[in-house]
Amino acid sequence: MELYKYDYILVDKSNDDVVFYKDIYHFSSIIEMFNTGFKLKEGEEFVCMTDLPFEVQSQYIKTFSYEQN
Repeated sequence: MELYKYDYILVDKSNDDVVFYKDIYHFSSIIEMFNTGFKLKEGEEFVCMTDLPFEVQSQYIKTFSYEQN
């Protein structure tokens, strides 16, 4: 599995522990979400998969590779 610069995850930075949500969104889906009224909660932001720390990227690859098998 590869991570792409067009894919994003929702991250919650409102607490001391950063929460990385499981769902991965293509950038076009995010645009559609905002166009239909989606609003981020305080502390949330979308982060490009390729901008995540290497350890987090590795965990996503491991998790989704396992789920596909």
